[in-house]
Amino acid sequence: LAGIEGGIRGFMLKNISVLKPFISGKLRKDPLVMSTLSNTVTLTNIFNPAGSANQIAQETTASLDCRLLPGFPVQKFLSKIRKSASNENATVRIIHQSQDAGPSELKDHYYRLSESLKKAYPECEIIPILFPATTDNNYFRKYDIPTYGINPVCFDKEILKTIHNEDERISIDNLEKGIMVYYDILQSALKDQMNLLTRKADLLNYSAK
Repeated sequence: LAGIEGGIRGFMLKNISVLKPFISGKLRKDPLVMSTLSNTVTLTNIFNPAGSANQIAQETTASLDCRLLPGFPVQKFLSKIRKSASNENATVRIIHQSQDAGPSELKDHYYRLSESLKKAYPECEIIPILFPATTDNNYFRKYDIPTYGINPVCFDKEILKTIHNEDERISIDNLEKGIMVYYDILQSALKDQMNLLTRKADLLNYSAK
């Protein structure tokens, strides 16, 4: 990304770890960017047992949705959560942990996806990113199945705010371009498959002769 941006922005991105004390305040103002650079914790549910309105609950359960950066030790993260609770009676446990797996190598399928995206968005640049959400990709990667996730549409901040929220939507233009990308990917994959079958048939014919 630093190479694509160039200039001062590129320099700052390339040296982000060194410049962290100077730019962390600005980065924190952009939650989307921060979610790709740091561990995140979101309170998603609080539950108290049924009781009268004038009674303080003896027990409260809170659910936290936690997203960890790749390679960050889970136990170290849990220790920080326990310390943040500041309550010796608080119990912290993992309800569900997604599969951990490294990124797939950039091979033929990745470049096929890139070509299809560039046809729909000629001015775009294709780079791997850390996706700050959950997908099934890691479950495939665990078994060394190359897996690439794409979202072939352009979202502005207002549209991003609607994800899993009221009035979740994408524009008609985005929908049409997304369909175009997937259509081109499938055509490319089928063309390669047909070429492979043709080569196999030619080899069989040659062997028969």
